[in-house]
Amino acid sequence: MLSGFARVQKQNTVFTDHSLFGFADLSAALTNKLLEITLSMVNHAICVSHIGKENTVLRARVAKKRVSVIPNAVDTALFTPDPCRRPADGIINIVIASRLVYRKGIDLLAGVIPRFRSTPNVHFIIVGDGPKRDLLEEIREKTNMQDRVQILGAVEHAQVREVLVRGHIFVNTSLTEAYCMAIVEAASCGLQVVSTSVGGIPEVLPSSLILLVEPEIEAIYSAILVAIDRHVNRVDNPPEMRSKQRRGRRKKHLKQKEELKEDEESQPRPVAAGNSEEPVLCPHRCNELVETLYNWEDVARRTVKVYERVKREPAFTLSELIFAVYQCGAWFLAFLVVGHFTLLLLERWRPRRRIEVAHEPDRQLD
Repeated sequence: MLSGFARVQKQNTVFTDHSLFGFADLSAALTNKLLEITLSMVNHAICVSHIGKENTVLRARVAKKRVSVIPNAVDTALFTPDPCRRPADGIINIVIASRLVYRKGIDLLAGVIPRFRSTPNVHFIIVGDGPKRDLLEEIREKTNMQDRVQILGAVEHAQVREVLVRGHIFVNTSLTEAYCMAIVEAASCGLQVVSTSVGGIPEVLPSSLILLVEPEIEAIYSAILVAIDRHVNRVDNPPEMRSKQRRGRRKKHLKQKEELKEDEESQPRPVAAGNSEEPVLCPHRCNELVETLYNWEDVARRTVKVYERVKREPAFTLSELIFAVYQCGAWFLAFLVVGHFTLLLLERWRPRRRIEVAHEPDRQLD
């Protein structure tokens, strides 16, 4: 309820929302109600995607004009490609970097990994930790892929790039996302991205950098096969190597299909978007493309525009603030009353005249 404290002090406020929430369960209902109360006391909100804006508008019952869309950005100077770090012996490294929880679709990943047990040149590097780690370790043991599935655990963000540059393909299996920074960082490092088409992810990267699929095991598996074939068709590979690798891939695909037919009932499989014959972009070209789409200078400039507009708006009077909170529910006024009297006590204990005033910097953004 920090926005309430700010409003009582007659300060204009901006709220930033990075999440998507549902409407069905009790926890979502409580969260949405708190969001509605919070946004009733702020001037403006910023969301990281258009689907996130729609979600916030519906959850908080706030006017669309009071919500802006400003995406996150990535420092492409830090997340740079280094193809020399990739294995040169025909091994394909698939990287996954996320929290190992249900919401990140780790159950889907646990279903995809065994599909490659008969493809010895495909390796997995998994970054992250969480309650679903035990599931991945169990799958690794059952499929006897200990030497091909590497689970690194939690890694400092500063070290993520060192892992990404070892990979050829980045896989994201999230079930819900407002915006996925991981796929932007991976694309900036030159990896092909395979991701579930959920939440705001379809807005993040152009089709030349990402393969979008439904959150289903077979769809993700098929998309990874397309990404592998695209890597085989890279224009900087010698023609004889591309031909040899394609023949090997065809044989392995046929073998895997026969195994799946024996293990599963025949059913139509989702087809991954994209053409396997289309060559993958040069890693450095991927980095340049991400830099044109997302950079901190542009994000800062757009954010400053929102702040400047909010600064010019008149502050809520106490009566206007009480009325706004009352519309969300009369008993929520208790929070406002507590906040008001807490500020009065703090004013007596440490008067604001003793607080050093922050001065405006002379330098302004261009």
